[in-house]
Amino acid sequence: MESYTASCYEFLLNKSIIVQKIWIEACIEWVQEEQKKLPLKHELFSILYEQWLMADLREVAEGVLPSSLNKGTHTLNGLFALQVNSAVDIGHSAYSQLQKTKGQEIIDTGNEDINEFFSKGANDKASIIDTKWKEVSSRMLLLDITDGSSTVEAIEYQPFKEINQDSFQPGCKVLIKGPVQCRNNLILLKQENIQLLGGNVESLLESNTIENLLCKVLKTDHDTDIKPNVRSESNNKGDIKKETNEKV
Repeated sequence: MESYTASCYEFLLNKSIIVQKIWIEACIEWVQEEQKKLPLKHELFSILYEQWLMADLREVAEGVLPSSLNKGTHTLNGLFALQVNSAVDIGHSAYSQLQKTKGQEIIDTGNEDINEFFSKGANDKASIIDTKWKEVSSRMLLLDITDGSSTVEAIEYQPFKEINQDSFQPGCKVLIKGPVQCRNNLILLKQENIQLLGGNVESLLESNTIENLLCKVLKTDHDTDIKPNVRSESNNKGDIKKETNEKV
């Protein structure tokens, strides 16, 4: 068993994945019990990797992100296999996104009450991001990421041309590739800095859906009609106006 555990640990480490050895041992025991024997090592490696993709890193992983991330400007070097707990688009208003999930579209009249509405954030720590909840020219994803020990935020600093928002299922795993710039615990990601590995975490699939996240930001619930100034979707979309802000 010890040789299998060591081999599995080395296999994961070569993929920049660091987990608790007790979790590896538990996986090996589970596979042995299911198959009534230990499979060949390459088969065991494949099973182990699939289990990792579906595992919650907050329960099985060792922290790998440096503590210096929360200290001013920092360059993150190396490879880091991490978990995305949630992904929201801060390049478009939370309100208009929520209405779209309900099959409605916003008619933005530019009223001050709408401006005030958009300025509300989920909590104080996100205030640096809250100003971006009005429309800008393109998508800008905000990812809540964990290494299993600490949680940081990462922003789509430049477009992920090959990854759409729906690909970031709650709990999916990504490989962050340095060098990448970080500012005050915020990782500034470009296309070349991120690789989507897949997977999800069952406990996060419902709590961190796009609709639930938007409702949390807007401090409302699914059944509340938060603004009467909407209309049902139609083919005539020419009347819908977007307020645009320049990225900073």
